[in-house]
Amino acid sequence: AATSKFQECEFVWSAFTVQLENHMEIEEQELFSKFAQSGGAGAAATVQALLEEHAAICKQLESMESDLRYHLKQHDEVQSLLALLRAHEQHEQETLYPWFAAQKGASTASALSGGASTPLKGVVRWRN
Repeated sequence: AATSKFQECEFVWSAFTVQLENHMEIEEQELFSKFAQSGGAGAAATVQALLEEHAAICKQLESMESDLRYHLKQHDEVQSLLALLRAHEQHEQETLYPWFAAQKGASTASALSGGASTPLKGVVRWRN
């Protein structure tokens, strides 16, 4: 029974990481360079900070995936990842997404976020 729980967890984890990595890849390939070029004063520095946040998120995901393989408990790591995601989401909401919505219109910004009010809705809202 415990094995099936871990298999289920691995399945959910895999789906989560694929979606999150795809989200970050779209931002990096489609938005960041455009924002850096036309986002106004401080846009290049904002993009650099967002890229560093993406790198930190990826590093945390890799660490957690290793722990998951060995069935290690990782409550603190989950809380740390959620804090990273929440802070990153807030940073994007304050910088990137208002610019994007102004450039493309609210319907396109909503499409990028999957129609959610925030791009990671449901992910960063988890509670213990």
